[in-house]
Amino acid sequence: CSAHFTRGFGRVGFASRQQGSAITMNALAKQIFGPLLNAVARPYRAAVFKELSGYGLRYDDLYDPLKDEDVAEALRRLPPDV
Repeated sequence: CSAHFTRGFGRVGFASRQQGSAITMNALAKQIFGPLLNAVARPYRAAVFKELSGYGLRYDDLYDPLKDEDVAEALRRLPPDV
């Protein structure tokens, strides 16, 4: 199986000439570590939710409009009576 290393537009991958496609390192890392991260993320999300609920907050309440341009734009577009 002959293979070559490819690089382009921010993607680095290992491509096989027989497959004709590149598998990016990011996709490979997600495939390997994704299930492990998901298993750890579920209890963490539940713990954060429980802690925030104790204060009457949701995760969305933590967004800072001064640091996040998307949130600032969404808040700017809201009608003044909201």
